[in-house]
Amino acid sequence: MATGLFFLLNGELIGFWGFATSIFFGLSAVFSGMIFVVTVIPMQAGGFYTDGARVLNLSRGGHQANLEVTLLTLSIQLMSGIRPRELSEPMFLSALALPVETPFKAYLHSILHYHYLYQDKTSLAADQLAHYESYLAKIPTGYQATVWLDKAYFTAMIEQDAAKAQGYFAQAKIGAVITPAKVLRVEAAIALADQNYPLARQKAQQAIQALPKSMDKGTAVAEHEWLADILAQTQQAPIVQ
Repeated sequence: MATGLFFLLNGELIGFWGFATSIFFGLSAVFSGMIFVVTVIPMQAGGFYTDGARVLNLSRGGHQANLEVTLLTLSIQLMSGIRPRELSEPMFLSALALPVETPFKAYLHSILHYHYLYQDKTSLAADQLAHYESYLAKIPTGYQATVWLDKAYFTAMIEQDAAKAQGYFAQAKIGAVITPAKVLRVEAAIALADQNYPLARQKAQQAIQALPKSMDKGTAVAEHEWLADILAQTQQAPIVQ
């Protein structure tokens, strides 16, 4: 909506400025208009739905609307600072049981993976991670790195297999949608599994410094606690003479 208003405003401003200014605002209007159209027209792009399609899904009701409501509820709770482990497990399971096939279920599996991992229910966490990976080809390319990063972290911290974790990490194509804190946390975990304690400590400290930039406050709280655990383990590690 804001993009659409910007598009209309730029169109009005073109009549009041000189040639150079008109070109600038004209191009801005064109680009804003393109974004507005792509956002509002109901469609599926790169695995996920645009805002227009999601509003349409909500207006239609039924199973798809119930799934959208669950996704919105979980997103709001996480952004408000609620930890993944504090989220309602029945809400996840009910949404996943809906007879709807959509890439958005990958998000549910991802957060449920954190929900179980946070509670040290590693077997259940591994199951959800496997379900999450099964959606790899259906989710946008920019988000696919989260699958590999989560696999790398789990393999490093739970299985303590640094080489295997590094292999997963190498497959992650890090883009703008991936937070630096997440990448650094995984690097810290791999270094810890490799018993490179100075590097693990350095990466963990850098990750903690990057956490305030995360919009997902609930997961950021969980990440801070995981990073604190990594730091504690590096401090307890034997000193090599």
